[in-house]
Amino acid sequence: MNIVIKIGRLTSDPELRYTNSGKAVVNFNIATRKKFKQEGQKDADFFKCIAWNKAADFIANNIKKGGRIAIAGRTENNNYENQQGQIIRYDEIVIEDFEIIDFANSKGNQSSDFPDTSNIFGSHNQIDVKDEDLPF
Repeated sequence: MNIVIKIGRLTSDPELRYTNSGKAVVNFNIATRKKFKQEGQKDADFFKCIAWNKAADFIANNIKKGGRIAIAGRTENNNYENQQGQIIRYDEIVIEDFEIIDFANSKGNQSSDFPDTSNIFGSHNQIDVKDEDLPF
């Protein structure tokens, strides 16, 4: 099973590009908080993230450095050969779902103007459940 769920802040603005076939792809890094490593000192882990298509466009256009995002997806192991001929290996999270928790505008202030993300990954089947139908 390969499931990843993270909440973190973008460490830089997302980088939106397009493939030769016209698919949108965005790359960015998030920092997630860890428990204190020593009394009074904060620590963080950093993760590479990638999103495709409508999600890529939405993320690139609606969240900037410092914005907080919840992501769900899977990890992939990737590699490339650098100019010295060395194989560089890295992991990244392929985003399958996300929720922008807060936005950072160009001045670094938080904004609560939340755009609609309901159709980024296609329609989800929703059912109508009444409270009296719930077993708890």
